[in-house]
Amino acid sequence: MRILFIAPQPFYEERGTPMATRNLVETLGGLGHEVDLATYHLGRNVPLPNTRILRTPWTPIRHVPPGFSLKKLPLDVLLQLLCENQFYCRRYDLVHAIEEAAYMAMLMKFFFYGVPYVFDMDSSIPDQMAAKSRAGRAIRPFFQLVDDCAIAASLCVVTMCRALTDATRKRHPRKQVFTLEDPPVLPGGARTRDEAMPLRRKLGIGDDERVVLYMGNFSSYQGVDLLIEGFAQVAARHDKARLVLLGGTETEIASMTALAQRCSVGGRVLFAGHVSPDETPPYLALADVLVSPRRTGTNTPMKLYTYMAARRPIVATRLPTHTQVLDENSAVLVAPTAEGIAAGITSVFDDHALGTRLADAAARIVEADYSMPAYRRKVAAMYAWIEEMIGRRGHRSHG
Repeated sequence: MRILFIAPQPFYEERGTPMATRNLVETLGGLGHEVDLATYHLGRNVPLPNTRILRTPWTPIRHVPPGFSLKKLPLDVLLQLLCENQFYCRRYDLVHAIEEAAYMAMLMKFFFYGVPYVFDMDSSIPDQMAAKSRAGRAIRPFFQLVDDCAIAASLCVVTMCRALTDATRKRHPRKQVFTLEDPPVLPGGARTRDEAMPLRRKLGIGDDERVVLYMGNFSSYQGVDLLIEGFAQVAARHDKARLVLLGGTETEIASMTALAQRCSVGGRVLFAGHVSPDETPPYLALADVLVSPRRTGTNTPMKLYTYMAARRPIVATRLPTHTQVLDENSAVLVAPTAEGIAAGITSVFDDHALGTRLADAAARIVEADYSMPAYRRKVAAMYAWIEEMIGRRGHRSHG
């Protein structure tokens, strides 16, 4: 098929949604589909099979945060114009629309010859708006209405976790919904602790020190502050404990450094900054415990699958964002508080057999259900269904 893939995001950047977009476009191209990827002017080009990258015109906007925001509106207007121009130039069998791009695809379906579209729902935009501010809560009903219309008009919906799938099916029980979880990002597979020794030396971490590791952005919902406060409680009991944090902007790192100082663990917290996916395996091998301290959310973070593939014990907050993938047999699940996180880390430190058992169980789950081969099988099955439906309906644009 010839697919117009609309990604309202910087592409390519090494963060959740752009990485998920790359995985999907790469898989679609590998299946023989011809893809035009329409995206923002931000980011860098990467080689993708059977794919052209089309970008909006340059603007002074240099940074777009994760999630939907009003800051994206001017870029989305330019993206819509770019896509409309493509319909005049080329014929497409399908539009694959990420997040709010589904709203654009809905308009284009009605005004540009009825080309069907897939609503790729990485998160709930109405819920995002409600979580941002009081004003966001006030306009949530409008976004829910638009969201419902976009779902109803779509050929099918793709979500990235079971919670979103269940919520979508509850509101639209007759709509076809596919769940497509992100595969782990672990080039070369899991590493042994011996392979992490050069990194341990580089970071100045002693051979007998035990490492708690977090990987991800420092947005407030991630709970990095809770992790640092909880680690201070762990450090009071384990004088050889170290905390290593991957990610964060300079401003965020400065803020969390100050928090670590206030908690009297400044010398035991190491901020590694941005680390590319190719560089993460030694960091994961360095860890004795991997932590996901989210305080809110239902979407499963991409890093969770990478944690599981790394074969290290995981401590995660007991929230749907984690529990739709992990349970008590594959992770230590704790309350989203500093005290809960501290208790979870301490339980792994104090019981090596427990950590090993949980890590092995999590690795078996990710290998069976969330590996890259499993991901490709899900994409192939989903697009086989889509092609069948398009064939039945005889939809095709006339550019």
